[in-house]
Amino acid sequence: MNGFNGLLLEESFKEDKLEEALKLITIKNKEVWDVSNAVDWQPKKWTAVTFVGESDRVDIVTVKLSKLIKPKWYLNISDEKYSYVVFHEKVFKYLKGDNERLKEAQQYALDIGVPRSQIGWEKGGLQNQKNINN
Repeated sequence: MNGFNGLLLEESFKEDKLEEALKLITIKNKEVWDVSNAVDWQPKKWTAVTFVGESDRVDIVTVKLSKLIKPKWYLNISDEKYSYVVFHEKVFKYLKGDNERLKEAQQYALDIGVPRSQIGWEKGGLQNQKNINN
């Protein structure tokens, strides 16, 4: 069975919600990033968690994570066919390569206050934050 993979930042969850979120996924790796483009309401160090899960649970996991993540933050999940961008109380699901839906998700991120320098996940986005900011 094929699965999904994703990346979240521990700092994008309140401590009690982080524990609940981590129970939904299988952690593959954790690392701390020094972030030069953090804005005033964000910490300067982020704990990046890469994770996996079973494809048949991806829709359930994305909805549950959307209820746990803080406003103004997001996380990314993908499987073989779809990309997911999970915000507080909202999930964008689109076929990989669907640039219109991608742009909608990026505009939504801007509209809710995600800094422009932290948007662009199709070009590496969060996965490349570490490299961009060091």
